[in-house]
Amino acid sequence: MKHIVIILFALTATSLHAQTPAVQKAAKAVFALTTYKADGTILNVTHGAYFVNADEGIAAFKPFDGAYRADIIDAAGNRADVEAIIGANDMYDICRFKLSKAGAAALQPAADATGTVWAAGYSTKQAALTPLTISSSEKFLDKYNYYIINEEINDDIAGCPILNAAGEVIGLVQQSGSSYAIHSADARFYSDLASTGLSAIDGVLKKTHIRISLPDDREQARLMLLMFDSTSDSLAVLATANDYIARFPADIDGYSAIANYEVQHGNTARASQVMEGAAKKMKDKAPAYYEYAKLIYTTVLYGDSALAGNWSLDLAEENINKAVAAVGEPVYRHLAAKIQFSKGDYAAALGLYEALTETEIAGNELYYEIAQCKSNLGASDEDVFAFVDKAVEASPQPLTGMSAPYVLARGAMLDRMGEYKRAIADYNVYDSLMNYRADAGFYYTRGKCEMNVRQYQQALNDLAHAAYLTPDATYLAELAALQLRVGQYEQALQACELSFKITTDYPDVYIVQGLALHQLQRDKEAFEAFAKARDLGDERGQEYISKYGLE
Repeated sequence: MKHIVIILFALTATSLHAQTPAVQKAAKAVFALTTYKADGTILNVTHGAYFVNADEGIAAFKPFDGAYRADIIDAAGNRADVEAIIGANDMYDICRFKLSKAGAAALQPAADATGTVWAAGYSTKQAALTPLTISSSEKFLDKYNYYIINEEINDDIAGCPILNAAGEVIGLVQQSGSSYAIHSADARFYSDLASTGLSAIDGVLKKTHIRISLPDDREQARLMLLMFDSTSDSLAVLATANDYIARFPADIDGYSAIANYEVQHGNTARASQVMEGAAKKMKDKAPAYYEYAKLIYTTVLYGDSALAGNWSLDLAEENINKAVAAVGEPVYRHLAAKIQFSKGDYAAALGLYEALTETEIAGNELYYEIAQCKSNLGASDEDVFAFVDKAVEASPQPLTGMSAPYVLARGAMLDRMGEYKRAIADYNVYDSLMNYRADAGFYYTRGKCEMNVRQYQQALNDLAHAAYLTPDATYLAELAALQLRVGQYEQALQACELSFKITTDYPDVYIVQGLALHQLQRDKEAFEAFAKARDLGDERGQEYISKYGLE
């Protein structure tokens, strides 16, 4: 006989008394639980009990770790599948789950455990009830208790519930790894287990392949759909989306989740069927047309072209126009403007964008989009800059990384307009918003701007950093040229050598190399560098050979 530890949820020392009718009735809530591997073979066999609601159960979480499927058979011989995990905690090894069918009356959590308690064994006949005595307890999380029972119990009742005289559940029998006494949580902890939108990325729940139960709250349910990512189990995503549709049939989100799934799996035809079907079913059709248009737009513009199938921006336009005609919400009109811009009709897009400046969605993104339209329509730099500047000014203050693209765009406009010092100021703000982790192209651009105001040391630092982040012959050539300009001849030669490791067909680098070698009075080597540039088609190579009399 193994030592079994009872996870209990009350504090008292009891004397043993005869079991009550309530205990006998409650014992019928016990069931056998089996979890399965992906190939259908058995992973674990244990026990649990119906809890709070007749279609919910509780058990240890460990049997679910790595499980792809699970089912139960209750004391009446009724079978049900575990449909979804409501909540779990691996530290205390507890789990609450949804069942496909309701069974016997569910156990309610005990408020206390005064008097005699019983371990209710599983049986399809008459349950075996073993009286127990609680030894001690201690508080955790300020509201729950750890409880201890120091008694030996047959190991065939692992996972079975512990009941008080009122037939309420106190805890579950768990096997001890090393001793009689193991601390655990009380029944109220099970009651408080519940899924939220963030459960989709919960590390504990990701240990099992059984899907997570959809939250009851609509906003939390929507969040769960959004939180599913590319690593999420595909079948779980579909089952959750279908559950969402069943609970919230007037919402488009469930249909959108299924359509997104189909797109990710290369089936735009099926995605179209889902979204068109949603539009037919829903009384308010505008959200369906909008979500369909948005899905087409993002797939065509940003997705793999092989996944787009027969979708086009024209199809996206057709659907967003239906949404706008039905309601005319600013967010719908905004998507219509984006689609026109992507189709290259900048004048139409500009008109739509400008009309939206009088609505509640006016903000940094909208002003930047107007600037892009004006730029494509050939507006003056000053006109374009005015709206880029508005985009920055309309950004939430203090600025965050979300506004970084607008700051960079303003800096680039100032750079283009010759306002180098103001441009550098914006570039510096952008760099700080990016936590000084911008890409190589940015540091190259800022370095070139700094050269225009003779901030040579800053420019050297930026060009070197650009070349460090992305070894590129152009970056190294610019760095070498600036090092040559400020008299750092040896460093310029080093930069040239690094560039040659990338390509030997860049004549500018040979020109810089030749000039640096000439300054160091290494004219034989300088001639060879200039000659190489000449042979690559750069006339300056011969000019320098002649100028310095190197022939």
